[in-house]
Amino acid sequence: MSNTTPLPPRSGTIRLILPVGLVVTFLLVILMLVRVFLLPPGRYELIFTNATDRVVSDAIIGIRNSKQVISNLAPKAAATLVFMASSDTSYSIDFRLEGQESIHTNVGYLCRGIDNNDMIVVHENSTLSFWHGGLLVDQDGHVGD
Repeated sequence: MSNTTPLPPRSGTIRLILPVGLVVTFLLVILMLVRVFLLPPGRYELIFTNATDRVVSDAIIGIRNSKQVISNLAPKAAATLVFMASSDTSYSIDFRLEGQESIHTNVGYLCRGIDNNDMIVVHENSTLSFWHGGLLVDQDGHVGD
């Protein structure tokens, strides 16, 4: 005589997991395809402000494979740049104050289909302040007022 316990009958829950998982996966793939092919490029406006008493000799804003250059930005002046973000990507800035070495920093992130207005301010000590959506973002990526 065997001491085995008979298994309980299979419930319908196990049979439902596979079809539900397939449907969820299918819907996620469709959403990704819609995002890639149907969302328009995002419009990105960047205000680059020189808050120093020196000229910003060059500021190069690089997004993916394109670059926009600001040359000889006067003290206490600002320049506005407009980008179209056709894919999700980060962007970087190389800038040089008159008589100093060039400084490179990765600044922000752009998303396809989302419009943004950001502001970057260059300070006397060659640091940058970055405002995204009206909120100050510190160098560690923390958002505050």
